[in-house]
Order: sequence, then C-alpha cells, then structure tokens
Amino acid sequence: MSLNCQSLASKHNSIQTLIKELANSNVHVDILALQETWRLPYTELIQIPGYHFTHKQRSTNRGGGVGFYIKNSISYKLHEDLSHFTDNVFESITIEAKIHKKSYTLSSIYRSPNPPHSMTTAAQTTAFTAQLDALLSMLNAKKLNSYLFLDSNLNLLLSNTDATVSNYQDTILNNGYLQTITRATRMHDEHFSLIDHILTNSPSTNTQSGILVSDIATISSPLLFLITRRREKHPKTTQLGISATYKTLN
Repeated sequence: MSLNCQSLASKHNSIQTLIKELANSNVHVDILALQETWRLPYTELIQIPGYHFTHKQRSTNRGGGVGFYIKNSISYKLHEDLSHFTDNVFESITIEAKIHKKSYTLSSIYRSPNPPHSMTTAAQTTAFTAQLDALLSMLNAKKLNSYLFLDSNLNLLLSNTDATVSNYQDTILNNGYLQTITRATRMHDEHFSLIDHILTNSPSTNTQSGILVSDIATISSPLLFLITRRREKHPKTTQLGISATYKTLN
C-alpha cells in the first residue's frame, strides 16, 4: 500500500486507523509506501504498532520526503545505492523485502510539482526522468521482481499530446516496466489526471490493480487509493502484500 500523506505527522492517526479498518475487513497491509512525508524531527511520534519505519527527508526546505512502514514479521534491508535523493527533483527510497519467502525490491518515489529555484520545470522533469531511467536499469540488474510507487505529478492521460509525459512513459517501457494504473487518480470538477503510478517489471495474472474511493472520518476530503493485490491459491483472507496508493482529492 502506498500513500501520498502530505505530512505524515498530521496524518499519522488517520493512517493507523485505515490500517486497522482494512485488517478488520481481512485486508492485511504488509508494506506501506509513503510520499510527501515532510520533515520528521521526532520519528518516535509517528510509529505504528507492529511496523518498522524507515524514511528519507529533504535537507532543508519543507515538503517532500519518502518512506515505508514495514510489518515487523517481514525482513528487509535499505538499499542506499538505490535511494537517490535530490530535493524537489527526484526523492526516492528503495528497500529489498522478503514477502511470502520471495524477495522484492520496492521503491517509493516523489517528484515535486515545484522545481528548485535554480531549475526550470522542464529541466527538473528532464532530470527526474533521467534519474528514473538510471534507477530502473539498476533495479533490473538485481534480477528481482520490482515495484515502484510514484507520485510523479506527470499526467499519463496526456501521453499523446505532451512530449514530456511521452518521454517519461517511453523511459518506463524501454526498461521493461509496465504502468499498472490506467484510470484517473485525481478528479476536480471537469479535470481528470493520472499522476499516481505503480510500475512493475513482473506483470502476472496473480496480480491485480485498480482504484478504490473511500471516505475516512478523520480526514475531511474523500480519498482515492490504488491497489495491487496478490491472490493466494486458497485464500482465507486478502493479502495486500505488494501495494496500494491513495491520495486526497483536492
């Protein structure tokens, strides 16, 4: 499961409630990827019982940041060499986790819609796509099933009309990855966009992706979240071991 939380400190209780509500419905979240965690000076205040927490944050300015909550029963390691982090350009963290006796690499990635003061938006997007290209290539060298959860702020619904978005999509495909989310993930009045992406190099009939809309009482806005779900041969419960993403509708 993956969430753009727009300040983890302020959304911590709501996230904890969501995980509990999903568990009550027999949907068990093994790993939660996060974007826009913002700065966290006191990580002891945002712990969730039963989960480890790891993150990377900006060196100076507010906003951005990425991280993971990982269930205590799952062994994992942080890949610093695959966790390139440039404030407001390419913010990422990558872990290798063993889920159901199989190893996966999982990356949480954020691209800010606001470039650094020293860069134009075009230059920032070019740099972001180049660093994504390098990351995908390095992940392929690991020869593991990989999943990447991005809030890229690049609208894939414009891939036929926007050269920047088209180049981003070509980078994904040229590295052997597929984007599993195909419908809009943000809606405002008559405007629709697909900026929340789940990429994988191992598409499978045992994996499903989709979009769910849900209201959470502790958050005033509706939530939109994407789910990639593994099916067990004889499931007693739903295992949400790989991913889901939800985002506030503005």
